Amino acid sequence: MQYYVMESCRLIIAVLLISAMTAAEPHRLQVLCLHSYHPADWSDAIMRGYREVLGVRTDLDMTVEYMDTKRREDAAYLDLLAGIYAAKYASVRFDLILTSDDNAYNFALQRRKELFADAPLVFCGLNRWRDVAAARPPRVAGVAEQVDWGETLAVARRARPLARAIHVITDGTETAAKNLVELRQAAGDLSLEVPTGLDLQRLTAHLASIPRDDFAIFIAYWREPDGRAVSPDEMAAALQGSAAPVFGRSEWAIGRGQAGGLCVSGVRQGRAAANLGLAVLTGTRIDDLPLITDSPNVALFDWLELGHHGIDPGILPAGAEIINRPDPLLRIPRPIAAMALACLVLLAALVAVLVVLMRVRRRAQASTATAAANLRTILHSMGDGVIATDADGRITALNPVAERLTGWQLAEACGRPIEEIFRLVSGAERTPMEVPVRPAMRTGMAQHLSNHALLLARDGTELHIADSGAPMRDPAGRTVGSVLVFRDVSERYALEDRLRRAQTMEALGRMAGGIAHDFNNQLTAILGGVQLLQLRCSRDPDALKLATTVEDAAERAAELTGKLLTLARSRPARTGTCDIHRCMEAATALLQHTLHRNIALEMDFSARHAWIPGDRGTIENALINLCLNARDAMPGGGRLRLASSELDPPPPGCASQADGWLRLTVTDTGTGMDAGTLERVFEPFFTTKPTGKGTGLGLSMVYAAITELGGQVRIDSAPGHGTSVILDLPRCPAPPEVAAGPTAPFIRPDAACVLVVDDEPTALAIAKATLEAAGHTVLTAVDGADGIAVFAREQERIRVVVLDMIMPRQDGRACLNRIRALRPGMPAILVSGYIGDPEAAKGFDEVLAKPYRLEALREAVQRRISQGRNGA
Repeated sequence: MQYYVMESCRLIIAVLLISAMTAAEPHRLQVLCLHSYHPADWSDAIMRGYREVLGVRTDLDMTVEYMDTKRREDAAYLDLLAGIYAAKYASVRFDLILTSDDNAYNFALQRRKELFADAPLVFCGLNRWRDVAAARPPRVAGVAEQVDWGETLAVARRARPLARAIHVITDGTETAAKNLVELRQAAGDLSLEVPTGLDLQRLTAHLASIPRDDFAIFIAYWREPDGRAVSPDEMAAALQGSAAPVFGRSEWAIGRGQAGGLCVSGVRQGRAAANLGLAVLTGTRIDDLPLITDSPNVALFDWLELGHHGIDPGILPAGAEIINRPDPLLRIPRPIAAMALACLVLLAALVAVLVVLMRVRRRAQASTATAAANLRTILHSMGDGVIATDADGRITALNPVAERLTGWQLAEACGRPIEEIFRLVSGAERTPMEVPVRPAMRTGMAQHLSNHALLLARDGTELHIADSGAPMRDPAGRTVGSVLVFRDVSERYALEDRLRRAQTMEALGRMAGGIAHDFNNQLTAILGGVQLLQLRCSRDPDALKLATTVEDAAERAAELTGKLLTLARSRPARTGTCDIHRCMEAATALLQHTLHRNIALEMDFSARHAWIPGDRGTIENALINLCLNARDAMPGGGRLRLASSELDPPPPGCASQADGWLRLTVTDTGTGMDAGTLERVFEPFFTTKPTGKGTGLGLSMVYAAITELGGQVRIDSAPGHGTSVILDLPRCPAPPEVAAGPTAPFIRPDAACVLVVDDEPTALAIAKATLEAAGHTVLTAVDGADGIAVFAREQERIRVVVLDMIMPRQDGRACLNRIRALRPGMPAILVSGYIGDPEAAKGFDEVLAKPYRLEALREAVQRRISQGRNGA
């Protein structure tokens, strides 16, 4: 009921909004503006330059951060900033980073991969730009900050021709020291007086005592000798108290005590950097952009400071900008100004009348536009596709989601029948289905689609969808069209399908494990009894032949049981590594005599590193199953191809790993499979072969084996186009070469006392007879509790314990724990037809899977006895 209520609400919204549909809102670009210092005149000027250029883009968001490194710039502080930015912008992917001054540039360059996903970086205000020009980092461009003292000194000399010295204001920082060197080179015959060690108070007094015929040059003074930061307002007060004119390079100081100079312009720096950034955002590769080494400086002077120190503006260079110049309007004669003002008042009155006359119309237009914009925004923000038709079922509107899912643009689809754009087929039979808007218009009621419908997009892509259609009515209640609302549920459908398959495999696995346990007990007795019988009738050829026939039948039954255990994932865990290429060669060598001569076998070993974790026998068995299926699919001949390749990146749904992934593909040119067969192909006991020609366990065993190794299995097939089975497996390092050593000497059997615990009487009898024939004394117990009791009485005699896993009263694991509590380190062999949880086998010295050959049991017991003897 809740589903239908939600669908109805969605339909109502779509009907109301259909008239307001426009193009989808474009992706918004993200730009980070990172400043070395705090918000002040210099940083604000750079931001004005940024906004003048980037403000024209309506699809762009600017984020501003101030590092405030004038107060502190040690490594601990920078690490703290990095942590803050990592937390703030973990979910933001910046398209561009703009930095101002050296500290922000160095911070962003060193940490942009860590914090900002290696976004392109554009700098400005950079003093150490020559280092960047000499070895330009990748994905970096920018604007240099370079001071030309020559023009500033030329103006200062013209303003103070009698000057004897240049009084320099500097704080001794690295940037200030560099500028001082350049100033000395440009000073010529004038001497430089550079007072050092002055705090702000003494510096202010020093400036007030400078001879009026001299002049001062302001480089920088942002930190007193004791490390205290100096604010721009404090510095401005000191400059304004100077007895001589102050010239310099700082744009912010013009109008705050500095008479002028060729200034480094924050606005122009920001504007030049933003133009580079705009080129990057519009598609230009940042590495193709130049480094702007010609610093965009400006000759800037303060009219008031020039007048205060008696400097003639005529000495300024051509094109110089002057602030605080009196407005020319203030020099207009008063009668003319009065007439102009009267005209302005009259014009304002006329405009006011027009505003009053148009107010009602403007309000209506604004209200309509706002409502339309809101409706359009809501519709385009919907995650569902929306299609509208007229009364004849022809397309009148599609929203962006509908365009994406169907593959049709509105301009192409408009006027076409909805069945041509919105093609539906059933999920199973692929038969055409009626679009829900047709019955909705016939009945006048909303219609909902079945859960198994597929939408065929324009390019042939198939999407599982959920949709509903409803009629659209005019105010009179007449049906004038319809609206269809739908969404892509392919991912949910796939998840549900995988869940059903996993549940089926789990249930069948549990059933197979239970069957295999009981069957393996019987096979152990049959196979053991036949082997004992062969020993007794070695002189009777006919009886020996019959016994061998029974033995072969029992081993084939054991092989079938092994497949069931693989399906149940209940075999003891097999460890180790194997070379996939050797597995392919071994499998094809075994198949040479079973493949028809009209089947061409091709091998492609493209993978250079082909080692995977797992048991070689498991992989070879999987390849043989796949090749036999391919052979049966090509009764008239064809081509069978086995290929290996390396995967980069890893397959979907799998995590990256150090050694990468390997893909193994088995491809045939056979009859192929339809969609219905593909949906069931991994189900246990499902087969398309005639009765008696297949067990239906081949592909399900392959699926279980590959997924147990951490891999994935996928099949691409279509009727008449052959089949490709793709196995994606994790790789591992190749094992080290094992040096050949001497063959282990033969160890003669040592007679010992062995305790065998098994609840299956025949299996217990066979084990007892086998070990007694090898010269051992055998004690038996019919379950775990009985085994513990026997061991408690005879523990001084017993050398080895052989245990079944699943037994009444107490299982093999519990029995072993009690035995080792009585006698730690007691050698133990697990013999079981079904372990269930592979973790349960841990702690046993050896594991034998039922049915086993008698030699295997004798050899396992002998190894435990020999190791116990050597350990003693």
